[in-house]
Amino acid sequence: SDLHPCIEGLSPEDTTAENPKATCLVLDGAALVHMFKPAGVKTFEEYGNKIFVPYILNNSAKFDRIDIVWDRYPEES
Repeated sequence: SDLHPCIEGLSPEDTTAENPKATCLVLDGAALVHMFKPAGVKTFEEYGNKIFVPYILNNSAKFDRIDIVWDRYPEES
């Protein structure tokens, strides 16, 4: 939500035009880790191979590029 004001002015406001296909997907890596339940896995490697990576690969056919952001935003920065 902090990025919304930064990118809000970059897109056209004409909502009557046909929406172009999105070419990039930006995902919050930490949010993804918390979104999926680690049912049936015992290590982080298993979690990555059985849950996390398949989710990313499932979306890869829809986009030209997928960025996973792992940044932290300390209040003092």
